Amino acid sequence: NIELNHFDGGVKAGQYLLSKGHKKVLCISDNNICMDSLRFQGLKSIIPQAQLRLVPSNTQERRLFYEKQIEELSEYTAVFAVSDFYAIDLLQFLQDHKIGVPDRISILGFDDIREGAHSNPPLTTIGQNHEMRAKTALEMLKKQKETGNHYETVCLPVAVVERESVKDLSKE
Repeated sequence: NIELNHFDGGVKAGQYLLSKGHKKVLCISDNNICMDSLRFQGLKSIIPQAQLRLVPSNTQERRLFYEKQIEELSEYTAVFAVSDFYAIDLLQFLQDHKIGVPDRISILGFDDIREGAHSNPPLTTIGQNHEMRAKTALEMLKKQKETGNHYETVCLPVAVVERESVKDLSKE
């Protein structure tokens, strides 16, 4: 089993946002269990006043939710989305409503999916070393083949992948 250090990813998100001057941070997720909960808990350990909003998983329902919450969203300087999918979706919503990213609201995702590097602006995210994950998987498969019953859980580190979706407020 190969896992990511989800809590540490939230910690790194909080440290990064705080280093950029963001203290009013919203976290969005469609649940508050398992890895999403760990990511939020990590964020909150660094930015205790961070808030969590559960968003609908259905795209149309989520858009309606954002429409109703647009004033509240505008109160935050940054949003940490527990997945790049939700980060990119929110980025597009905000742009559709003429709310600049990162000028008015910064967005930080999690996962470092390919689309994030190509979003406009490119998405800052918490990512993993994909080569390390592949190498670890091959090593684990080799051990499994050699021993016949090898089972192990490996927790891989994560790091900030800095792009352009987070504004540095500390310089203002």
